[in-house]
Amino acid sequence: MTEYIHLSIVEVDRAQRLAKKPTEQLTASERWVVILKYAGDPSKRAWIRKIMELDEGCRKAVERMEAIPREMVEFMRQTDEMAHKMELMEQYFNGERKGFQQGILINKVHLIRKKAAKGKTAEAIAEALEEEITFIEKILKIIQAHPNFSDSQIAKQLTKNKRSKKKDNAVRLIYP
Repeated sequence: MTEYIHLSIVEVDRAQRLAKKPTEQLTASERWVVILKYAGDPSKRAWIRKIMELDEGCRKAVERMEAIPREMVEFMRQTDEMAHKMELMEQYFNGERKGFQQGILINKVHLIRKKAAKGKTAEAIAEALEEEITFIEKILKIIQAHPNFSDSQIAKQLTKNKRSKKKDNAVRLIYP
């Protein structure tokens, strides 16, 4: 980056492939990959020691890592694991919420279709369901254009239109 700062992006997952390469032939970046991946692995201790003998920076890094109390290392591992689980839970609940909202929308489409079949006007349906007239009219237009669409297909069409309109900042759907 500058003459004072050097940025290296390392892929620690490739450290296992480096085991086949003689330690003396590892580049500086490769030595760091091994250190970052295996410094705490007792089965790789001999390999780490060889690298520490070759590279002063790696030696200092390993010594610093070894100075970190085991309890702290375990705490950091558990914290990382909990953060990962929380991220998965958030993704799950966001998906569940979107599914719930889609279910509500499908039900609204069903009710609008039934009321329209009984001859009710868009205004009467909007008033009965306490919805915006524009929302009701959009659904009725889709029903009219695609009479064979299921309630689910109409809901998908509405949300598809909503997403595409959001991209170009045009008129947006009011519901859900």
